[in-house]
Amino acid sequence: MNIRRAVLSDLSDLVLLHREVQMMHAHALPDRFREDVTDEALGEVIRGTIESPSSCLLVAENGTVAGFLSAEFRDRPEIWCAEARRSIYLNSIVVAFEFRRRGVACALLEALRTVAEQEKVAGMELDVWRFNTEAREAFQKLEFVSLWERMVFAPAAKDPSDSFPANSNPE
Repeated sequence: MNIRRAVLSDLSDLVLLHREVQMMHAHALPDRFREDVTDEALGEVIRGTIESPSSCLLVAENGTVAGFLSAEFRDRPEIWCAEARRSIYLNSIVVAFEFRRRGVACALLEALRTVAEQEKVAGMELDVWRFNTEAREAFQKLEFVSLWERMVFAPAAKDPSDSFPANSNPE
């Protein structure tokens, strides 16, 4: 498996993979994510990530694009209640269905750790949606720990996640 930085010629493969994760989120949370995102819109976002000096887009390939990781460097200045901190925020990590459970995500995250060390970054951070149990379990196995929990006011339902599908894979 080869891990490398993404280039513009990867755009069409990355759009296809990103579409899978977009649809998964749109099905789970239709009030937050759109199903009708065009390939052109996805392509522009991915193009911007590839070209941005504050972003890191890594691709895993094994004859074909097996997955990708999108991250950004975040510099937070010291403020009255917090120390200055530089981190890498993991925006998304996507592994094609046929390549899951083969170490692709681990290889991408290890490559990101190398980038973090080279850039003298303090740590990696990410958010994961509650409905995405597969991702939550994977991140826990990869030694990510929960630092805080975001809650939403949802008086119509006891638990807003009750309507989320148990399986996070898109259908």
